Amino acid sequence: MMLIGILLVLWPKSASALPPYTFHYEGPDTFACFNLDGFKELLKLDLDVESLRVQVKILNNVIENDKIKINKLQENLDLQIKTIDELETENDRLYRLWSDENKRRRIIENKTNWPAIIGWSSAGVLLVSTAVIAGYAASSK
Repeated sequence: MMLIGILLVLWPKSASALPPYTFHYEGPDTFACFNLDGFKELLKLDLDVESLRVQVKILNNVIENDKIKINKLQENLDLQIKTIDELETENDRLYRLWSDENKRRRIIENKTNWPAIIGWSSAGVLLVSTAVIAGYAASSK
């Protein structure tokens, strides 16, 4: 209660939240004097201040808990970003391997098979020349 008395002395007279009061001087000390209704209102204000202090403590605890949650979420986000970076690197490596393997496979599949071309060409030429010779022999008789 002494704290309220000190605050009231320091509080400006124009403060509208306080009930009306008058100053009482006793030696070097100055006191704020309230009538009974003003004192009741002052007690209500004191109760409001105490309830607000409790609410501030509760909200400060909530803020601290939220800060802890934010830090945990930030750590989790950093871990996820690191994992994504590693997966992207691995994906790039696998894509390069696949591209190289695919290129080699296409080269092997589309490789010109000269022995087969020469063999079939020779067979075709032999067949055509046989047919021409047979046709020429048949027509000359």
